Amino acid sequence: MTEVAFRRWTTAWLIVVVMVFGLFAITGVAVLDTAQQQTLDNSSWRYPSQTVAPNENHRSVVAGIYLDRLFDFLPNKARWSVDFYLWFRWLGDGLTPGESFQIVDGEIVKKHEITRFDQDNRHYVLYRVTAIMTKAFDPARFPQDRHVLTIRIEDTDNHHGAVQFIPDVEGSAISSRLEAPGYAIVGSKIIEQPHSYKTRRGDTRLALDHTTTYSQLVLAIGLQRAGWHLYIKMFLGTFVAVAIALVAFLINPHYNSPRLATGIGSFFAAVASNYVLSQQVLPSNTLTLTDLVTFSALATIFMTLLSSCISLGAHGHGMPATAIRRFDLTALTVFLVGMSGINIIYAMVANSV
Repeated sequence: MTEVAFRRWTTAWLIVVVMVFGLFAITGVAVLDTAQQQTLDNSSWRYPSQTVAPNENHRSVVAGIYLDRLFDFLPNKARWSVDFYLWFRWLGDGLTPGESFQIVDGEIVKKHEITRFDQDNRHYVLYRVTAIMTKAFDPARFPQDRHVLTIRIEDTDNHHGAVQFIPDVEGSAISSRLEAPGYAIVGSKIIEQPHSYKTRRGDTRLALDHTTTYSQLVLAIGLQRAGWHLYIKMFLGTFVAVAIALVAFLINPHYNSPRLATGIGSFFAAVASNYVLSQQVLPSNTLTLTDLVTFSALATIFMTLLSSCISLGAHGHGMPATAIRRFDLTALTVFLVGMSGINIIYAMVANSV
């Protein structure tokens, strides 16, 4: 093979490499944008934070929440625990919202009545509640993920046609001491919304399509990752493996064993890093940011091995050392820019609102 032909073949190969990086970038942006939209669509954060006007056909109960403590926050196990104060104010007799409320997507561990006030037809009761909550945390953008935690309260004895919660917007709040390890708290809001159960619960007296609707009090807390420290820490092993693979381009093709061993060792190091990362992320049937970074790293290392094979083959066929050196340095630049570029794109898109 002549030097001109070698240059043509290597140029074509590097164009293929650039196209692969472009494919990874386009796929990553599409996956992360979809995940972001799903997070917004499934979030109570989209509901307006305003006081609901009382309906004359309902008994109105003013309810509020003060979130005091968040603990055992374990997104990889779809669980978190919480301590909060919950109060109810209402007029008239015949209601016991403090005795009949439940937490949706959670389990009350402890409920302690702190204060009760009854005077004429005015009633007030305050509880301190400890609960274990469950939530299917979306791992798509981990470790640049954002979430909305919700505490949902319902009165199981009274459906929406009988009792309607009126959120105490002014009185409800979250503690300034509230912390979620690894996340920054970006705000909270309390709302009321109807919540329907499309089942007759085995009662044959009701129609098959029977629906029961309850008034639901919802406190939503927004979380987002605090900085880039976790992102860098998690993928440091993967990035180092890619960097070591790129060092192979600086090794003279005359030393074929060290050159190939460098790439092969880097590949298995990236696989091992992926195994460690998988233990920290919830299982998912869709592509995630972690998958994108790992797959792009493995593909990069594999392509560096193929590039090394091209250089070794050219060396074995007596290609001038200057031509091989030019290809190695060009390939090093392409791989370095490509891998850095797509990871910057991934991080920026995952961190977008």
